[in-house]
Amino acid sequence: MGDNFSSAYFDTSVYDIVINGKAKRFFDKGYRAFFNAIISLSMLEYLREHSKHSPGILAIDSPILSLKEKNDDVTPDTMKTALFEYLTDHQQIGQIIIVENEIPNIDYCNANVIEFTKHKNNGKYGFLYGVHD
Repeated sequence: MGDNFSSAYFDTSVYDIVINGKAKRFFDKGYRAFFNAIISLSMLEYLREHSKHSPGILAIDSPILSLKEKNDDVTPDTMKTALFEYLTDHQQIGQIIIVENEIPNIDYCNANVIEFTKHKNNGKYGFLYGVHD
């Protein structure tokens, strides 16, 4: 898809998005995961603005891990960078927790980045305190 993006909308007849006139289900797994992250962020923002009760929190697991361009083994840097820049620039919509193997190299000065390293003295060993191999 890359630079060939022209349109996107939410199709209320199937409650899913259509990108460039193509239903989400016809895209590769990586793009579907990326689009699902965008839908979830949009819903969080919509609920914050229009709902009496908003969850105020969103957790997303690996929105860019399997993102691949067609016939390419490299994740499109512009897409993953844009997603993470959006997240750091729109923190007012709520707490957003992203679990990702590799994150883009951007300015995270206003975000709390926790790196899981499996090393006791470098980063965080694991998700639970006191649990080691």
